[in-house]
Amino acid sequence: MTINIEFAYGHRYDFVKSTISGAEAYEELFKVVCLYDLEMLDNDKLAEVSDYDGSPKDLLEDTEHKQEALRNFAKEYQRAQAELSTSYAELAFWSGFFETYGAELGLLEEFKENGII
Repeated sequence: MTINIEFAYGHRYDFVKSTISGAEAYEELFKVVCLYDLEMLDNDKLAEVSDYDGSPKDLLEDTEHKQEALRNFAKEYQRAQAELSTSYAELAFWSGFFETYGAELGLLEEFKENGII
């Protein structure tokens, strides 16, 4: 299973979930979620809407920014799921991603209450 992320100017980033462990895949995806405002086109296709302001190092160290970025991506994920057909494998991947970082950032209860996980 591969996730394609389309960035401005036609640049694409393909990340193959099946060739790296779940933890590594989650970490790599989380960095992208923190650095870019993404739109979910499909369960395995994301598109860059805009960059977040700030240096990458600062953004990845700022807990409030990481919480807000993950919260925004969770909203986008939930919006997209209303329109997409999702396999159990895709559901398990995304659920694991949101559980992992929701717990780390103190958003787990919020995600459960809002039906993200």
